[in-house]
Amino acid sequence: MLCYHDEQKMIPLLQNISSLQAQVKVLPDKIKPGNHDSLRNQIDTCYFKLGILNLQLTGSIPEGHASLNDELQGLFGMLEGTDVQPTSQCIAQVNSAHARFEKQWPNWETLQKELKQLNTLLKAQGMNEVKWQQL
Repeated sequence: MLCYHDEQKMIPLLQNISSLQAQVKVLPDKIKPGNHDSLRNQIDTCYFKLGILNLQLTGSIPEGHASLNDELQGLFGMLEGTDVQPTSQCIAQVNSAHARFEKQWPNWETLQKELKQLNTLLKAQGMNEVKWQQL
């Protein structure tokens, strides 16, 4: 059940990150002339942190394990396709993947706060706000 729950959160999370990266990437070109250092800094910060979170969720970790997303998908597929009780090794893998996912979730929550700050700055400049799906 943990694996299913995490994968159900992972899919829209990765969609949000991808959408936000595309939205934030084009913002510097839309800034009106003038001194908008705080807006530019917030854009750079959000874009960087979106990239880091995406890498943490989809990139391979140094030990050579699969990415967290790949691991969750694989475990879910393995558990979904069987009618027998999972092995203790499988349960340990699910618990490990869940712990890794739970460790990353606060990064997403913090990033959402920074994106809200970015939206405040964008709105003050008469620019469109970035949008994402609430999870």
